[in-house]
Amino acid sequence: MQSKRKQNAVVGHTVDDSGKIEFKSEAGSFIVDMMVLSADVDFKMLPPLIQRAAIHGVIQKVSDRAAIGRDPETGASATPEEKFAAMKECADRLMSGGPWNAVATGGTGSQGGLLYRAMKAIYPNAWSDRTSFATYIMQKALSESERLKRKVSETDVRAGLMAVKRVAKEIDRIRQEEGKTVGIDAGGMLQELEEAK
Repeated sequence: MQSKRKQNAVVGHTVDDSGKIEFKSEAGSFIVDMMVLSADVDFKMLPPLIQRAAIHGVIQKVSDRAAIGRDPETGASATPEEKFAAMKECADRLMSGGPWNAVATGGTGSQGGLLYRAMKAIYPNAWSDRTSFATYIMQKALSESERLKRKVSETDVRAGLMAVKRVAKEIDRIRQEEGKTVGIDAGGMLQELEEAK
């Protein structure tokens, strides 16, 4: 396998013969090691086409995290640092044995996940954005895994936070507030379904 280099305006990457992918930008660099990702299988023993496909998939997965939408309030694009942080969070999740897809923190609105919004309301200065909160969750999963001497997932950390009375109370407050503003006729929808039976 040849070393390849690709660079766009924000982040570039190189791949060496051992299967290490290095992502670089002005904000820093990090490495995704295919030998670590394929812990159950000897990556070097895979056919070259499968190796290339796996590397391509990981590059695409990590690079896709740079596609951050505009800030809904200001309309500003994400900064190169925010894009880099999102990519690094994805790489760190994969390298730590986490899931291919990040687990949502709840909610789907433009303001972010329900847990993030509750925690931001309680601790307004703790995180600058959803990406820094996701990084915090990932770091806590790693530190709790080390402390407990067993695997603790990001989902475990989120569930633990959501179970804390203060956080649960804030989540309920947000849900009630959002329920007031939506104003859908849920009863009417269910009635239509009952009549269609």
